[in-house]
Amino acid sequence: MNGLEVGGDDARVLLDHLRALMGGDLDAARQWLHTENLDFGCSPFAAIAGSAGVAGVADYLAGFRFKN
Repeated sequence: MNGLEVGGDDARVLLDHLRALMGGDLDAARQWLHTENLDFGCSPFAAIAGSAGVAGVADYLAGFRFKN
């Protein structure tokens, strides 16, 4: 386990977006997950545990990943 493995389809999508956006850098992905994010009003990790959930954070990342 690499510290980012979680279960569920939404979690796999979130991890896929993180890997793509962070160039596969797991340390950068972990740092992003635990850094305060103004859009969420908390860290993405806290948002996952809160009302946004895994799907909400995955959708947020998808917006950046697929932005034209």
